[in-house]
Amino acid sequence: MRILFLFIFLGCFSEALTQNLERAKEHITLLCSKDFEGRAYTNNGHIKAANFIEDQFKQLGLVPLAGKSYQQQFKINANTFVGKHLLKINGKNLKLGVDYMVEPSSPAGKGKTKVTVIDTTSLRTVNKLKEIATLINKGETLLINNIGKTDYKSTIYGIKAAENPTALFEKTDDKLTWHISSSLSNTVHFIIKDAAVPVEIKRIKYKVKNDFIKNITTQNVIAQVKGTTYPDSIVLFTAHYDHIGQMDETSYVAGANDNASGTAMLINLAEYYAKNPAPYTTVFIAFGGEELGLLGSKHFVDSWWLNLEDIKFQINLDIVGGGSEGVQIVNSRVFSNAYNLMNSINTKKKYLKQLKLRGAAHNSDHAPFYEKGVPCFFIYTLGGPPHYHDVFDKAETLPLTGYEGLFNLIVNFISEVEGVDLSR
Repeated sequence: MRILFLFIFLGCFSEALTQNLERAKEHITLLCSKDFEGRAYTNNGHIKAANFIEDQFKQLGLVPLAGKSYQQQFKINANTFVGKHLLKINGKNLKLGVDYMVEPSSPAGKGKTKVTVIDTTSLRTVNKLKEIATLINKGETLLINNIGKTDYKSTIYGIKAAENPTALFEKTDDKLTWHISSSLSNTVHFIIKDAAVPVEIKRIKYKVKNDFIKNITTQNVIAQVKGTTYPDSIVLFTAHYDHIGQMDETSYVAGANDNASGTAMLINLAEYYAKNPAPYTTVFIAFGGEELGLLGSKHFVDSWWLNLEDIKFQINLDIVGGGSEGVQIVNSRVFSNAYNLMNSINTKKKYLKQLKLRGAAHNSDHAPFYEKGVPCFFIYTLGGPPHYHDVFDKAETLPLTGYEGLFNLIVNFISEVEGVDLSR
């Protein structure tokens, strides 16, 4: 009879996991859709995403934190792009996100011009740098060869800070990796793949239209499930929902792995603990403004919506759509008790291929908490497509290989933390 019960339990558990993964896929697909515009600041993509997450928390029966609203608002600045970009070399149209990108602090600009080609191998002399300065002050349009291979990024900043705004074209053989900017430069700056640039450049035609917006109101989304035994002690789950948005009106960066995947897992964990409350209060925060410099998490930490000393442990999820090679755990070399417990669970259950150790790093929304002394992990998956901050990071190409394993590892870990000192 006991064996029969075990089979029934395992069957139900397996079915629940499958449903969990399917819901995650649905949420990721929705968050990556055109309606959300890359979850940034054109057409209210960030607001639509935050409202969706709030609705999920409400439907699951989660309540706001400290009697406040589900959303915590704060202000940001962002350079956004509207209209349609154009880059044409020798009469040939280049494709945005594939052949080129516009550096995110670029202003509006257009023109049809010849270019002065600068080879970075010749930038080592003071005289050459003076020549470039002269060209800049004359308003010349420059094309820089492979600046990424040298130590002369300061040359780029010097060009962009010129009194006479000009256009700058930079060739690269690196992957096109886009970002979002909270500042605005004087110079329209294109970054172009080497393969898209002909040997002889006769003429370049270009157009960029931007909208630099100050004091945008954006938001974190916050909810909780009260603990059954230690309601004043908190296990904190976090993930940022924002991404980098629209490259122009024809192209946006969907951000499936970064970080619709983490947002989906945050919602899945909220659903689990709504049905199975933990001994500790579980708090769930979907942060905005991460891509602009961890602004949402910094604002939350500075605003004292909760006593940070009450946080027993934080797990931050950012880029969890892969997993064929296991996961990397930032701060695992710092909080060894937590890592040893998590690793022992994984060794028994074989959820993931490996839990790779890493020291402290200030590269996601755990960092403002860590700086205040909160014990925390930032977990991201290893293996899978290399797409990051580009137009190829789409829901349909996200494998979610380690998604179920990571979810189960986290739930098992939280079930065994009682009595464990996670602060060292």
